[in-house]
Amino acid sequence: MRALSIRQPWAALIVMGLKDIENRPWRTSHRGSIFVHASLGRSGRSLYDIERIYGVALSDELMRLCALVGGIIGSVDLVDCVSASASPWFDGPRNEKGRRNYGLMLRNARELPFCPTPGRLSLFEVSGAATQIATGLPLTGWYEAGAHVGERAETANEMGLIKIGVE
Repeated sequence: MRALSIRQPWAALIVMGLKDIENRPWRTSHRGSIFVHASLGRSGRSLYDIERIYGVALSDELMRLCALVGGIIGSVDLVDCVSASASPWFDGPRNEKGRRNYGLMLRNARELPFCPTPGRLSLFEVSGAATQIATGLPLTGWYEAGAHVGERAETANEMGLIKIGVE
């Protein structure tokens, strides 16, 4: 499954179903469910600015989700990519630097258990243990330990691997 890395607090707003468009300088033909990855970097906008500009109530749930960075926090359906929208979250056909802007239209947001995962630019593929953890599937086999959750390993002697579950 693919993921999109999004700065906080935007990622939390999407997972809570409050933000229905994510602005990007590129278009995509991808449609379907994607993971919402909360990047390590944060937006320059504070939650208080967002409350004032968009009328979003600052709840404990929103604050909790905003604290999660560096991993998958939910999933959402990417239903369209548009160059115009009446959504208050759409920044317009040109971004603040004058470049083209596209809106990724999002629906059916859902929170998932936090799963530490490295982020990447654009839509990126998430596989192996990270997908299993994020979707709640049981884990079995050998996986890389640490911040990056990797693919199944071939031998127990490979450095940095841990065994999870029973095969």
